Amino acid sequence: MKWAAVVQSALGFTWCFSIAFLFAGFHIQPAPDAGQDPYITQVMVENGLQLAYVLVIPGIILSGAVIWAHSVAEAYRRRDFASVATAGWNTYAQASNMASAAENLPDAFDTVGELFSGDNKGSGLVIALVIFALVGGVFTTYGIVTSARREVRRKQKFGY
Repeated sequence: MKWAAVVQSALGFTWCFSIAFLFAGFHIQPAPDAGQDPYITQVMVENGLQLAYVLVIPGIILSGAVIWAHSVAEAYRRRDFASVATAGWNTYAQASNMASAAENLPDAFDTVGELFSGDNKGSGLVIALVIFALVGGVFTTYGIVTSARREVRRKQKFGY
């Protein structure tokens, strides 16, 4: 269960960083000379977001299934409002994520192919930004988990 939450965290940060990095890459680039195309176009930003989606959604669905199953089991064991409400929300979230993936993944795979076709000079930069976002999401989650673990150990050691 803890690992599922860690995966959700890393992928959530990856998605947020992807949005931030791609939009920053689009808006913070040298102004093209007359008749010259920008390195990163709006279409390439959209393709980069599709790449991030393709990287993130399988892990979201798999770790979400673990969290969903655990919450349903807890609701069955406890049978109180809080656990049933949590299981209900997790059921909605899991169904929504799966429906979104079923609807969007086929088009996302087609769109991602455009990034890897090599026709655009900024494709490599867009791919690098998404990979950088993935690494940033993993390291951000690692930092949070490490900090929380350190805090728990400190409280256990000193009793507060």
